[in-house]
Amino acid sequence: MSWLFGWKRRLPFTIAASKVDATLTHFPVLLLIQASSGIDNTDLTPIFDELGTESLKIAVTDADGTTERYVEVVSWDSVNEVAELWVSRSDYSLSSSVNNVGYIYFDKDHVDNTSYVGVTGSTLAQAVWNSNFKLVSHMNDNPDTSSIKDSTSNGNDGTKKAVNEPIETDGQIGKAQEYDIINDKITVLHDETLDITTESFALECWVNPSDISNYPYLFEKTLWSTYGYALQIYPTGAVWFGTIFNGGYDLTKSYGDISIGSFYHIVAVREGTVGKIYINGVDRTASSDAIADLGSSAARALQIGTSIFSGILDEARFIKGVAPSPAWVGASYETQRDQFINYGAFETEFPGMLMNLAIKERRISLRSVE
Repeated sequence: MSWLFGWKRRLPFTIAASKVDATLTHFPVLLLIQASSGIDNTDLTPIFDELGTESLKIAVTDADGTTERYVEVVSWDSVNEVAELWVSRSDYSLSSSVNNVGYIYFDKDHVDNTSYVGVTGSTLAQAVWNSNFKLVSHMNDNPDTSSIKDSTSNGNDGTKKAVNEPIETDGQIGKAQEYDIINDKITVLHDETLDITTESFALECWVNPSDISNYPYLFEKTLWSTYGYALQIYPTGAVWFGTIFNGGYDLTKSYGDISIGSFYHIVAVREGTVGKIYINGVDRTASSDAIADLGSSAARALQIGTSIFSGILDEARFIKGVAPSPAWVGASYETQRDQFINYGAFETEFPGMLMNLAIKERRISLRSVE
């Protein structure tokens, strides 16, 4: 297997074909660097021992060991030795028939990888998310305690009602936002990328509610007399996914799976006239109204959580122009709960290779002098 030139150490990882129900193209994969990572709870803290605070001295490649993927560095906590990375590439596919191998390279003596690795908001980080992702928020405070940042190139950043309303807390993936039932909400200003007409679209998030008695909204972008969409939890524990048009509405309803005090992964999908709700990677649709032409969604802001939601929201996404498949939803659930990857043993480039390279460079230098 080839070695990416100039890097001294690497870690192989594998996404088993059995974890992928159908081929997935440009699928963002979560890499959590911590003391217990992946399916086998592998200790990845030697990466911090090598790099310390140098979060950009990494590279992630495909199975050939040299073709790099784009990397978004969401967080890098060298003190507690925990990092959240997302990786993808537009021409890379996850196979459902052959195990998917990759490598994480790391080297404190290497220059920053300014070609493929960037922090949230950078052009390199945005390349992880293709054009169907109109909003991806990891729901951590960024750049301050009044804001959250969109990881896509659309700039759909969110503003809290006030400082620490909601407040950052531990989530399903790194940090998240905790809402109280009195004041908290996050507003994303109106942008046409968040509108819907006839397109397929999806809403995705992790939620850990502390109260569902008030019919809390997880997403809401609508003027109820015109057009829009909303995702809501009912006191029965059912999830309701609504599209609104001309004062009427169509609802897709799930079974009553949601209860307080636990995290749930929710993906609500509208494809043509069909609605589906997935909970923890499984289709839990109980009923769905057929839907007509939506016309246009309301020209108003999108609310992520509202003043009647109480609990924790994490990893909020809006996807448009494609309906995520059951295979995509299942893989998204598995990667976001860090049960998608098996890590191998740390590898060091064979010392003889470095020695031979040094000798060759020395000979070239001597010939130049002659």
